Amino acid sequence: MAFIHDYLVRDNVTVRLVRLPELSDANSRLSLELQHASIKTTRYAALSYVWGDMKNPVSVSINGMPFLIGTNLHSALRQLRKNSIRDWLWVDSLCIQQTNSDEKSYQVNQMGIIFSSAEDYWHRIWIYQEVALAKDVVVLCGTQSVSLAIFMATFHAVDICNRLKLQADYGLSTEEVFTSATWAMINESIPNDPVAFTLDRCVPRTGNMEPLHTWVPDWRKIGEKCNTAYAINYGGAFDATRGVETFSYVGCPGEDAQGILRRKGCYVDTITEVLRPSYKEAYERIEAFIPLGEESGSAEDYVWRTIHAQDWYDTINPRTHQSILCLVRQVMRQQAMNMKHLTEEQAEFLDTLGSITYRDVNTADGRLEMGSKGMLGMGHDVIESGDIVSLIWGVKSPIVLQPVDGCQRQGHTFKGDAYVDGIMHGEFLKTDPARRDFVIY
Repeated sequence: MAFIHDYLVRDNVTVRLVRLPELSDANSRLSLELQHASIKTTRYAALSYVWGDMKNPVSVSINGMPFLIGTNLHSALRQLRKNSIRDWLWVDSLCIQQTNSDEKSYQVNQMGIIFSSAEDYWHRIWIYQEVALAKDVVVLCGTQSVSLAIFMATFHAVDICNRLKLQADYGLSTEEVFTSATWAMINESIPNDPVAFTLDRCVPRTGNMEPLHTWVPDWRKIGEKCNTAYAINYGGAFDATRGVETFSYVGCPGEDAQGILRRKGCYVDTITEVLRPSYKEAYERIEAFIPLGEESGSAEDYVWRTIHAQDWYDTINPRTHQSILCLVRQVMRQQAMNMKHLTEEQAEFLDTLGSITYRDVNTADGRLEMGSKGMLGMGHDVIESGDIVSLIWGVKSPIVLQPVDGCQRQGHTFKGDAYVDGIMHGEFLKTDPARRDFVIY
């Protein structure tokens, strides 16, 4: 008969712990002892590891009965046995009844207490909560081991104090988890923190994951393939809401579960025309969209600045020499040039500009937009004529929204951040625009 976990008392101090008994044969089947214990009175270590592939589990013995574990954990336990580790251990896949969703939710929410009780805080890092909470961490690689304090001596660990007030609940759907997590990251970010997850970090999805709300990323897809598209303000060069209150939340309890964002901000413009540039026909299509005239000059720089957006400020703008700016206009107009007549500085700059031009003009995720007020901008591939451009307090990029006016709800859907020339550094706020509330689904 397979091992079955006994009921665990929920008193915030009782946990299950396991240990490896002394054995003379290091190659024998793993045998573990499991018992209930108090984290206040029992010395134990917490084991953090990657679950890995669970398709081919390995059988071990717990209290004399068979139990299946993953290969990663099996390898870790064998190494601990080889290193003669006999301490009590807390191991999530062994000490939590994984088939009991209620217990699993309870225990996961207790992990902060469990890990912090396991052994003064090391410099907390946000990536792994187990490392962040542990008192003493040892890194194992085969037969070698080293204190994490020594292992990380050449790295700078940043003390991140902000934490999300989330409670694990394995009864929630994937969509509910993604919504709650994104809502918490957006609402609990520290204002002006360079790594804050604000609304302009959310890249709009091209394919809708029903019933996921438009402002919620598909974290499953991002986890599998990493980011395939980036926010327009990915480098943080812009601050269109500079000087206004950073706290814009005007919500109500429970709205995170409903997938509703309520934000304060202002209306900027309505998009009237949209162009998706093609690299092969880039200049012709752009010139038809925005008549440039026969002679190039500084008056057209706003067009190229809009197309390049972040890269203009990173690469082009600091180099203000007129010979460089003229070169940019020649390249963007696809005009012939004699390479022999280029200065060394121009030739070096062309190498940089070539990769930028291809990435920005040919990006599958970018569209030029023209507003009713004559403003020129660049948005994500999902924007359409009729969408509005807004500024949301505390968000550094303009946000494109699509008005929703149905019989059951009024508000907006999310279309991502945008670059709008002439308002990216707080200029629009000098016009004293009317404040308004936005409801985003």
